[in-house]
Amino acid sequence: MENVKIGSIISNVGGFVSSLTGFFVFLFGSNKLAPWGFFQKYVFKCLCIRYQKKLINKLKTKYEPIPFVSGRTKNVTLEERVQNIENILKEYYLDTDFLNSLLIKHNKVNDNEYYDKV
Repeated sequence: MENVKIGSIISNVGGFVSSLTGFFVFLFGSNKLAPWGFFQKYVFKCLCIRYQKKLINKLKTKYEPIPFVSGRTKNVTLEERVQNIENILKEYYLDTDFLNSLLIKHNKVNDNEYYDKV
């Protein structure tokens, strides 16, 4: 009789955990390959519209033409387009502090070598 109770409790806990997992996957996504759940697709998208519009306006005014979107324009050189891409990456995606510290260290080493030769 007690084996039946223990088995019933274990199966109830397993069912509860499975339903919680399914609910979590529905809300937040399943894994790295499919990370978008209900919240990311619908709820957060609606909440962030104001910030998206602000970002779009900032990009339009600061980076004209917008890289990868505007296409090729006749009055903009390739050098300006590459510079816009670098500026966007530096401002929004890449942390360049580490690269700057490498450059500073490299310059100090070169300066020391110069003074050693003199």
